[in-house]
Amino acid sequence: MPKYHVSDEDVKKAQIEMGEFMAEKLGLKEDLENQKNKIKINNNFISPMPKSIAIAINEIMLKLQEPLKHDAENKFQKYTYTSIDGFLKQVHPVCAEAGLIIVPHEQSSEISPSGKNLTVVYQYILVHKEGDTWDFPTTKHIVVPFGNGTAMGTAQSYALKQFMRSLFQLSTGEQDDLDALDQTNTSQKKKKNSEDLL
Repeated sequence: MPKYHVSDEDVKKAQIEMGEFMAEKLGLKEDLENQKNKIKINNNFISPMPKSIAIAINEIMLKLQEPLKHDAENKFQKYTYTSIDGFLKQVHPVCAEAGLIIVPHEQSSEISPSGKNLTVVYQYILVHKEGDTWDFPTTKHIVVPFGNGTAMGTAQSYALKQFMRSLFQLSTGEQDDLDALDQTNTSQKKKKNSEDLL
């Protein structure tokens, strides 16, 4: 007599199908659907932020209320800004004092078909020095010019800076406010940027 191998997934699938069949026969299909929705909601439930991490973030925000110092200059557009090194130099000690650790994880990276741009998605996990972890899926999507070996490092640095800047609501006084842009050329710039992403 031939032997057949049945996987655990096949067994689970058969059990689910049998359960749905019996529920329909017994007039309990609606109850089964409601139960499925409850399970789906529970699976998508985001756990509350641990108190230790919330306190740490609040402490950092209180200590970094003043705009960060500028240590670099964009000579082409003629404005000063906070470089990634300058940013970390000012923010890192405050994070360490508050006991907050930010762990980056690269989710995906892709070079555009034209080879002009690199798109990277990073996820950040917040950990407190006491061991508490927040599993909220915090991510940053970054697109940088691709063409040399520094593209990945540039994406990583810029993503971390923007993530920390939004998390702690930091003021850097940089020229990235949409209201400060030249609105007469905005549509043309958008079209060009869209083409560069291809």
